[in-house]
Amino acid sequence: MKAFILAAGKGERLRPLTDTIPKCLLSIQSVPILGIWLELCRRHGIDEVLVNTHFHADCVKSYLRDHRHGVKVHIAEEGTLLGSAGTLLAHRRWIGSERDFWIFYGDVLTNTNITHMLEFHRRRRQVATLGVNEVADPH
Repeated sequence: MKAFILAAGKGERLRPLTDTIPKCLLSIQSVPILGIWLELCRRHGIDEVLVNTHFHADCVKSYLRDHRHGVKVHIAEEGTLLGSAGTLLAHRRWIGSERDFWIFYGDVLTNTNITHMLEFHRRRRQVATLGVNEVADPH
């Protein structure tokens, strides 16, 4: 199974933390968020991931080159930000004939069992399933 990890954003709301690294490389208990996502993918049978990058792309490429997570990773560096839908459109051939695939935001954390979410999606036979979580104060 394949997944997109969208990680090209500038991280403006998290400055100064993101002055020198992208949001996806901010660490939680010494593990970058991107590493947490890649481990989650591996644990739930996602074996191929495309990570888009733009802001501090060198940092993301270095991290992915230097760390192995048990999934095949492709990097799509965007010279100009394409936006979420633009990235998906630009790489639609990468999905190929996959019946199901994932889209994750590289700066979001979850402890959701994505295997259960996929089972829910398949039982419902829907075109798309969106996981959401309400928070009291998003800022």
